[in-house]
Amino acid sequence: MKKKPARILTWVFILTLGVVCFLRSSFFKIQNIEIVSKNVATQDLIRPQVKEVVGENLWEVDLEKISEKLLSKNKILKTLHFQKNWPHKLRLELEERDGVALIFIGQQLWQVDKEGIAFSKSPRSLPCFWPIPLDKDIYLSVLDWLNQEHPEEVNGLTWDKELGLVVIVEQANLKNAKIVLGSQNFFENWKKAKQSLEFLSSRGIRAKKIDATYNKRAVVSL
Repeated sequence: MKKKPARILTWVFILTLGVVCFLRSSFFKIQNIEIVSKNVATQDLIRPQVKEVVGENLWEVDLEKISEKLLSKNKILKTLHFQKNWPHKLRLELEERDGVALIFIGQQLWQVDKEGIAFSKSPRSLPCFWPIPLDKDIYLSVLDWLNQEHPEEVNGLTWDKELGLVVIVEQANLKNAKIVLGSQNFFENWKKAKQSLEFLSSRGIRAKKIDATYNKRAVVSL
């Protein structure tokens, strides 16, 4: 009667050992990694960095450690998500940062996103923002305005200690015209400035400066 529990334990041990060996077998070795991203260049950037994962066991691979490494090394990545596709495939979904402006870091132009994070030295066709305000909250407010409005007319931005935010625009009859948006209420002031821009453009009037910081109107200097 005492031999029966011993046999059961033996079979349980054998079964457990078999399962462990199976889970650690080559059947679950990662054979390929699918990278999903809007930007092909980003896929090409990341692919060599995850190549070393190929051949690891899908059960044992430390995806959290790999994610931290990728995010710290590649500022262009905003988020990433691994998905295990059994039995031997990984899917990696990437979300890139979206540039809203260019700023100078040293002598080099960098793209920055709405959070003020510089992530790429390859300038796109974005407005250059220089100098930038020392106040971080104001700086982020300007970037938030750029991110939401995406003002195509704006060629550049600068921060003036007295005037606040000054943007340089170019439209049909406005070339390098300055628009003063002040130190706050960027969305509201830009709305007033846009109305003035549309009015001037419809009548072929050239303007040198538009001050949109007044209460309910914008003042145009011809």
